[in-house]
Amino acid sequence: MAFAAGKFELYNAMIALWLEFSHHVPVDLTGMGDEVVERDGRYFVRYDCGSHFSIWREDEITAAQARQATLGPMHLNNMVLSLHNDLTAKGINWSVSNYKPDFN
Repeated sequence: MAFAAGKFELYNAMIALWLEFSHHVPVDLTGMGDEVVERDGRYFVRYDCGSHFSIWREDEITAAQARQATLGPMHLNNMVLSLHNDLTAKGINWSVSNYKPDFN
């Protein structure tokens, strides 16, 4: 377990360095169901965290996490896993929907 946690921490450090010192072309996430949105200068990821049926969540993320998500599906998934760890540490159950769509 410690090896997996260390490997994931190393991956996150590598992504942080790459984002800080590189320019990249964002990947279009349309059609994958998941999306990163910006509202009033704040970033949010909207994603399906269910396994057998859809459970939609929308959580606030940092600008660096938003850039990481645009690198591609694997990076988006890793960012969401890291987000789940952060939510769990705060005592938030990430497997419960908090998404309230605005149909107006």
